[in-house]
Amino acid sequence: MAQSFVHDALTHIYTTLAQVDHRVQRQRIWTPDALLETLLMLVGGRSSKSSAGVLKAFVERGVELDEDVDDIPSRSGFCQARGKLPAESLLAIFQSLSSFARPRLGGHHQTFGLMAVALDGTHVLMPRDPSTVEAFGCPKGGTKGGYHHYPQGLLVMASEIGTRLPLAADLLAWDGSEHAGARSILPSLGKGTVAIMDRGFVGKKLLGEIIASGAEVVVRMGVSEANSWDCVYHFLRSKAKEAIVTLALPKPGGGTCEVRVRLIRRAFRVGRPKKGQKAETMVLLTTLIDAKVAPREEIIDLYTQRWSIETAFREMKTVLNLERFHSRKADHVRQEIAAALIWMTLVAVVHHEVEVAMTKARGPQRWNDPRRWQINRTLLMELMDDLASTIIRNSINPDTLDKLLARAANYLVRTAQKRRPGRTNPRKRLAPHGRFRNGG
Repeated sequence: MAQSFVHDALTHIYTTLAQVDHRVQRQRIWTPDALLETLLMLVGGRSSKSSAGVLKAFVERGVELDEDVDDIPSRSGFCQARGKLPAESLLAIFQSLSSFARPRLGGHHQTFGLMAVALDGTHVLMPRDPSTVEAFGCPKGGTKGGYHHYPQGLLVMASEIGTRLPLAADLLAWDGSEHAGARSILPSLGKGTVAIMDRGFVGKKLLGEIIASGAEVVVRMGVSEANSWDCVYHFLRSKAKEAIVTLALPKPGGGTCEVRVRLIRRAFRVGRPKKGQKAETMVLLTTLIDAKVAPREEIIDLYTQRWSIETAFREMKTVLNLERFHSRKADHVRQEIAAALIWMTLVAVVHHEVEVAMTKARGPQRWNDPRRWQINRTLLMELMDDLASTIIRNSINPDTLDKLLARAANYLVRTAQKRRPGRTNPRKRLAPHGRFRNGG
């Protein structure tokens, strides 16, 4: 199995690193390459790592040290050296790597001829420091009228659904708006994409800006009588399963424009129904109005694939231990988040190559088929953690890299699993929906 794309992605990282801003003047131990590699080793992998352990592994893999320094670099020296590679430079590397990988990865997981992109945000718990408190703030809560002890940031991200390739991200203060984060990553969308969003992104101004960028939209709408749009309210009262309506949306440059959109209804029950409880209704708004090209059931299935970005957030927080930062400074926190995004991009690249091996071994399969052969993503990240000190190296031999990744890919293909008819027990909720507990 040829793994040249993985090598090209690693080469692209170092090429971009040579072009971004840094403040390294005396290149002794901590060159820009060494700083980037150590940060990637620090955030990559399943187990929580200490700075001392990563520095020890960094030395053991063959880094040449000067004669007048200790055998292992000190943590304080590493912390000072981190300030010479700003977080903005790491974010630029991530954005460049994502743009480099997108044409190769996005074309394999399309629906209706479009690349499906999920947009969502998550709050990230951060260490308390004057710089993080000033940059991100602390949410209200804790004691009555007080604030929580630890600051929080809002990470808004756009992720390709099939490969979980992060396309763009923006880190805001805890009280930042998901709409503001979505606007900052709009350039990553454009024509040929369909943006899939939850109810937090409902807004006529944002919807108009996304449509103006050339992207299609699938967004879940609010259905309560108090805050639903007029078109959604009348659509629900009509009892129809789908309808095409015209919306007046504000233009980014001023004025309004009329846009035809399609409303789709899906009724379902949440949890175990209580006596007198009515079925909850879900309404989707989409700019894909041609029912022949985009059937109703396939639109609903596409929206359910949005959950992949929630899984990506879980992987970043639990597998990569994103919230266990190794420094309290605000810029260093941004550094580790940017390094985690670079690592997730590398995971998506390797995942793509494993899927190529899967196709050769198992035959072609539809990317969103629930009964397809699927690899264990956590196992993939564990294997990448074991190979981190080898694959993250500027002088890596392409043939050696191919052999190492081919061995890992073959193991992941052998351990892949799929759901088989009659072999999976249905999920059963053991308690009613949270809104109805304790008579609430």
